[in-house]
Amino acid sequence: MHNIIKYEFKGQIKNIIGMFVILSFVNLVILYYSKVLTIQGSVALTFVTGFAAFIAVLIAGIQTFTRDLYDDTGYLLYQTPTKGIYIVGGKIIFSVIQVIFLTLISFLFMLPYILKADNLPYPTFSSMVYMGIVCVFIYSFLLLSIYFSAAVSKLIAKSKKWGTLSGFLIFIIFWTLFGKIGDFLGNIFNYSINFNIFILKNAYMSFTAPSISLNIAYMVFEIVVFILLLMGVSYIIEQKIDL
Repeated sequence: MHNIIKYEFKGQIKNIIGMFVILSFVNLVILYYSKVLTIQGSVALTFVTGFAAFIAVLIAGIQTFTRDLYDDTGYLLYQTPTKGIYIVGGKIIFSVIQVIFLTLISFLFMLPYILKADNLPYPTFSSMVYMGIVCVFIYSFLLLSIYFSAAVSKLIAKSKKWGTLSGFLIFIIFWTLFGKIGDFLGNIFNYSINFNIFILKNAYMSFTAPSISLNIAYMVFEIVVFILLLMGVSYIIEQKIDL
């Protein structure tokens, strides 16, 4: 898996540097004009810039996987003795690392605005850890579902044009079924866990924002489906892909 991460890094190093330069430049411009934009406007623009970078990383992760499915690079990757689960896992981990890196950059550019504001709600340490794990899992799940759709479409349609169309349809069908089954299980096994995300404290008051409720059955279902998707994509690219 380490070699796959190195392979992805070498293939995307120019894009990573370019994205870092653009993200830093835009945020420095926002910071320079922050007095004109106001704190609220600067925070909003910084968030939008970070979100745009997130979308770019997601698209890059999808493009590298589909490129290896349909282009000559697949011969170099899938003909190696590396197991499919390591290939898929390496690609997902590398994309997650990129997201974390860009998130940290965006947070650093947010700090000047956060320090100027008073009495902001802040998350507890446990909620930060929990939200971090949830965000990584959700992103990995989304990316893995796209990989699954692309891999299955490769089996159906040999050309990239029709593969993209069929992959999109498979993606829609998957998430439609996933949502319906998840809601069905959540309604039958209606047991939830509550988490407090934000707490506001100062010398005069203490306020806790409404907690977030997570259905246990839905969470277990997500984890099971994630494992099945990982095994399914790994099996397809290892045993069924005809390059």
